[in-house]
Amino acid sequence: MTPLPAQASRAYAILIKRLTPAGRKWLPQMSLGMRTGAVEIPALPTVANGSCTEALGACTHADIDALCFLILMAAAQDSADDLRDMLADMNAANEKKARLRAPHDRIDKVALDAEVAAIKNQLDSKSEIGETESLRLQMAMDRMSKMMSTLSNILKKISDTAQSITQNLK
Repeated sequence: MTPLPAQASRAYAILIKRLTPAGRKWLPQMSLGMRTGAVEIPALPTVANGSCTEALGACTHADIDALCFLILMAAAQDSADDLRDMLADMNAANEKKARLRAPHDRIDKVALDAEVAAIKNQLDSKSEIGETESLRLQMAMDRMSKMMSTLSNILKKISDTAQSITQNLK
């Protein structure tokens, strides 16, 4: 899993301090909405007209990039945490499968046949769960990749804007 860029983490730490307490409560809701599609992120013209003032304090046009960055960064961090949790769950399931496949010491034929049948049933059910978990993991990885790409584009835009301002000042 690709770690979040150090520059992005530093910028996030600086920008998060600018949020009001209401903004700190608002950001996780927007992050969750970004990851699940359950919450709609405010349209940029609405944000630009100042409706984000309650959550973010003074909100200017220049802050829209920072606002998008904060939401995407929070979503990326949450997605990374989700991927870690999913990976831990899959590892636990794989360990359980390995224990089920391990040989047992009993030699009794009837008991051994019954145990083999029970283990096969358990493995079959675990395989179905494993396929579902693999699909969920792949979807989460795809979403994480798209968020990282968008986050990188926003960072580049912020950097280009800062460079343009510096050139204009010269």
